[in-house]
Amino acid sequence: MSMSHLSLSLSQSSEMFRQEMIKLCARTQPFYVLFMFEQDEQPYDYVKLFETYQSMGTILKLEKEKIFHTSEVFIVKESAYLENQALFFQLRVRARERLIEKLAKSVIFYVVSQQQHLNLTLLQDQHLLDDSLTITKNVLKKWTFIGEEKTWDAFTTWYSDTLTMAILEDIVVVEGLNSLKKLPDKALNALFFAHMNDVANDETFIDKISLVVDDYIKEWQEQVILLLKKDLEVYIEVEKSVTQTMQNARDFSQLATVPHYMYVMNNTLYQVIREVLYQLNSSQTVYSFQKGKTKGTLFLKEGQIIDATMAVLAVDVLDILCGFFLHQSENMQNIVEIRLTDILMMRDIKQKLGGEGRRGGYEAKQKQQVLAVLALLKNIHVEIEQMVSYHTNQPTPLKLKGQLLVFEQEYCYKLGPIFTPYLSGSQRQLALLPFRAFHYHVYRFRHEKQLCRYLSWRWRTQASQAKYWQANKVSTLLKAIGETLNQRSPSRTRERFEKALDQLTTDGVIAGWHYVNWDEAVAVGKGWGNYWLNAAVIIEPPQAVLETYHSLEKKRVPMTTTKKENEEFAKQLANFRKSQHLTLSQAGEMLHVSAAYMSQLERNIVRPSLKLRKRLERWLLS
Repeated sequence: MSMSHLSLSLSQSSEMFRQEMIKLCARTQPFYVLFMFEQDEQPYDYVKLFETYQSMGTILKLEKEKIFHTSEVFIVKESAYLENQALFFQLRVRARERLIEKLAKSVIFYVVSQQQHLNLTLLQDQHLLDDSLTITKNVLKKWTFIGEEKTWDAFTTWYSDTLTMAILEDIVVVEGLNSLKKLPDKALNALFFAHMNDVANDETFIDKISLVVDDYIKEWQEQVILLLKKDLEVYIEVEKSVTQTMQNARDFSQLATVPHYMYVMNNTLYQVIREVLYQLNSSQTVYSFQKGKTKGTLFLKEGQIIDATMAVLAVDVLDILCGFFLHQSENMQNIVEIRLTDILMMRDIKQKLGGEGRRGGYEAKQKQQVLAVLALLKNIHVEIEQMVSYHTNQPTPLKLKGQLLVFEQEYCYKLGPIFTPYLSGSQRQLALLPFRAFHYHVYRFRHEKQLCRYLSWRWRTQASQAKYWQANKVSTLLKAIGETLNQRSPSRTRERFEKALDQLTTDGVIAGWHYVNWDEAVAVGKGWGNYWLNAAVIIEPPQAVLETYHSLEKKRVPMTTTKKENEEFAKQLANFRKSQHLTLSQAGEMLHVSAAYMSQLERNIVRPSLKLRKRLERWLLS
């Protein structure tokens, strides 16, 4: 046989094999691949990483760590995915955000390579890098194809097809192509998913897939740079402006002892006053309130003009003033000073760029808004009829009244006397509030703002018992954000509520959320809205909150288990769950814990309480 005939024969054989493999792929059942990422333990030395890439001449490059290597991989059939769609969607959002962050870092590297003398500080200062990453991620989402849903749909389809083909090729090597072709669909899928589960965390197989994925993402990187290149000078100038603004302004890093958070008061009185402030309007000057065993009245000055935006902004400014006071004062009587620009910067309001005859800085309207809110807060008077004394845990009648804030000069103030009992002794309690609560737009993201504050308050009150994974009724959460069910169109209320939770997940304010014991089939029947109000939602706090509040957990009776016994127990949990063919979510529902917490138990990252340990032991015996 001539070489030309041999080449043609091999080409035809290859094409025939490819067609047969495509037919096998079409017979496999739909599935999803989910990635649960670990928290990065150490920040990267980005200057060193940049210099390495620069010396290699490969600025457009992912970090050495492959995208999916720091994650646990879960294979989920489409039917199981649809049953737990809310939970699994959160995992997909997290994986997507991780990938976008990688792309953002590559863009920053490119910018630094173009203007190294101006921007190398971005890689040396973690706070500046964090802000630059946030800006760059927003640029990617708003200005490029990365923000389009069809981009991710195409990636998901491509990845699923690539993974399916890779697994079938592995099976063909062992079983043979003809053997697979003869199998009925049910047997083929059983073999396919069994092999998929075997290789899901196999390093060799993951290496093989990761290399293909990295090539796909690198094409994205090159397209992104080409898209942004024409606006690169503008992009660099914006980055330069942000850097200079942050360097010239007051240093907020000390205020944020936990990165991206500040401390505010966390007593019932403070929380209920925030809830009342959200309700302020021009037609009412007296607001009675009662939350638990705290009861009182808030009074406004006559003639105040208040709209919905001003009411939301009032809560922002109150929290900023509270945070600054707690950070700077040594006692209740200290007077602290804040600048108008401090408040605007805390709210992430960007200054206008100067040059070409234009004046830089903040707009007059932005300043006037804050000044109007400060005037409003100065004139709020509060009278408390009763409050809880934590020494007896019983309502104690009080004749406590006074200003919400006491100003001695325009920007020099202290917290009002009504808060005196809450700032010392056993009743002093502070909570972490994410800066995101200030950054969200006062109108378009009002729900996200209010959820930030409600969850901040709830997580701190739950800290001593570590009961963060307690379910919240939908009706309770709606009340917390000042929302009611739209009886004519309950789906609108639900969609906006879930959109807010998804946004908080994307922004890292919460680690994730999912419904508990919610039957999606009910949502098509008449009157399902009222049933949904009684559904429960588990909202998981981020790692920063868990780590900060860990020391506040009440000391429990020490468990007499050794480190080795704990490791063995964790393995027993994982093996038992898998033997019962349960997902993390399903096992978590049975044990009344979240899927994320169940995963941590199985990996021996957390130790269960005595009560939960007994429940787990009974579950294993079942």
